[in-house]
Amino acid sequence: MLILGFANLLADGFSMSIGAYLAAKADADNYQKHKNIEYWEIEHLPATEREEIRTIYRNKGFEGPLLEQVVNVICSDKDR
Repeated sequence: MLILGFANLLADGFSMSIGAYLAAKADADNYQKHKNIEYWEIEHLPATEREEIRTIYRNKGFEGPLLEQVVNVICSDKDR
């Protein structure tokens, strides 16, 4: 019984660690996929991306010249 208990404990630990590794890898892959999509959109659809940023910051309460300044600063660096 003791040997079976330790074997079960070891198997459960191994299973949980593999599950955690695969979940972290899937999250990283998903992040990279969406990052690549955004970079493609910045390169090929810059006006759409500017409007998307404008909408996000307008919903946060920015308006007028300040909103345009925020959009310009964000759009000035594609990594931002």
